[in-house]
Amino acid sequence: MRLALAQMQMGQTLDENLEATEAYLRQAQAAEADLVLFPEVQLTPFFPAFQREESPYAEMLDSWCLDFSGKELGSLLGTCRALGIAASFNLWMRWPDGKAYDTSFTVGPDGTLMGEPARMVHVADAPGFYERCYYTPSPSGFPVYETPWGRIGVVICYDRHFPESIRTCAVKGADLVLVPTANVADEPQDLFQWEMRVQAFQDSCYIAMCNRCGEEKPEGAEEGPRFAGHSLVAGPDGELVGEAEDKESLFVAEIDPARAAEVRAKRGYLSQRRPGHYFD
Repeated sequence: MRLALAQMQMGQTLDENLEATEAYLRQAQAAEADLVLFPEVQLTPFFPAFQREESPYAEMLDSWCLDFSGKELGSLLGTCRALGIAASFNLWMRWPDGKAYDTSFTVGPDGTLMGEPARMVHVADAPGFYERCYYTPSPSGFPVYETPWGRIGVVICYDRHFPESIRTCAVKGADLVLVPTANVADEPQDLFQWEMRVQAFQDSCYIAMCNRCGEEKPEGAEEGPRFAGHSLVAGPDGELVGEAEDKESLFVAEIDPARAAEVRAKRGYLSQRRPGHYFD
């Protein structure tokens, strides 16, 4: 399987980022990628960097929370269908229940959803990540999809810091877990790499983490968050399959999802679990 990670630097408008996303899809198709993973909330600046009542993006927020019937999602699905390429997009969405969720859509090469979209389960509330101002926690947990390449799960950004998230996908049989992120440059990138590698080893699966990159400075502000890049893919033996630099790029990795199941069967960590002895 050829897996592409679109390490984007986001612009200030929906249309600008939508155009960039579709350009990455075309680039990935030219690179003969099977599936493209995008960063967290890829069509907007990272608005959760600011508390809602103090946001320099206040006038834009309502239009940035997208509807399922909106042009943006329809355009992304249509581009996948036209190019014959699968993708995992992460968008800020208003769901039919009226609540807003950090949402990942995993889409097949025919432009249809592989299953119910994933929603962020654990919602952060910390300086630079005021996500509880914007996102409702998922009511439905961590989905795993049947795909032509194997079983694929999705764990969104902050969720990955809770080992139960990726472990849940692995227990459901995920060979590959996709992680869209928004890691800023002053966070411990080496530690984040090891976090993914250790979980890939413990859960005997591939993990792909796709990050934003570059500075996002709101109009009129002196500074804004700077994202680290360094998107990566880790393998089921804990190996680093590959890592991007800190600049915009399409990073492509060759992986063998069937190998994850083979490693899992030999290692036995999941089959030897004793959940009755674990606390809730």
